[in-house]
Amino acid sequence: MITISDQMFLSRLLCEVRNQPFAWGMNDCNTLAILWMDRVSNSDVLLSVEGQYHSFSEAVKFYKDFPSWRSILDTLGWEQVTTLRNGDLILRQGKSFVFAHIFLEGLGYSIDRHKGLVAGRFGGQIDKCEVMRCLR
Repeated sequence: MITISDQMFLSRLLCEVRNQPFAWGMNDCNTLAILWMDRVSNSDVLLSVEGQYHSFSEAVKFYKDFPSWRSILDTLGWEQVTTLRNGDLILRQGKSFVFAHIFLEGLGYSIDRHKGLVAGRFGGQIDKCEVMRCLR
């Protein structure tokens, strides 16, 4: 379950990354989501990811060999849901790997390699994504 403290942490985190430039393996959509996942799951998956790739092609190779988002989240007590709530992870399968977003106050947040931190509404696109929620 996401606590008030977790939501405050997430709000602060999004404010902090707003001013940080995109960097593969350090400040990208998946490292942001993994940092959040680690916070609410009391895990340390980010230690296995951070700094392991430095370009798009390295990210593709890394995530090909890395356990799937779904297997990691299942192990940590996250479950797939059909509605969005604060703190949920939105996983969208791209051509090369899964892109992760964090849902907060009606928006999905992610880090875009050209724009940095971005927020957007998913609307009808949510049907093409997996929504995962921490139920511990």
